[in-house]
Amino acid sequence: MYVKDQVALPLDRRISVGKPAKMEDLKKRTTIFREDGVDMKDDKEVTMYGLRIHKLRTFAGFQPFNVKGV
Repeated sequence: MYVKDQVALPLDRRISVGKPAKMEDLKKRTTIFREDGVDMKDDKEVTMYGLRIHKLRTFAGFQPFNVKGV
């Protein structure tokens, strides 16, 4: 049940999000669990992509004119 929003403000009513998923289902549906067993922090491509997202979000927040063509 959700009782607060993303910034911890109380919601008008409780929101049911269903029962927890089983670990086997989570491994099939998410990128957090990798089939090859490599930890995401050890994968250079994943790390570089994450850093790119962080950089673009920062530029878009403070200097959106620098994001064009990136």
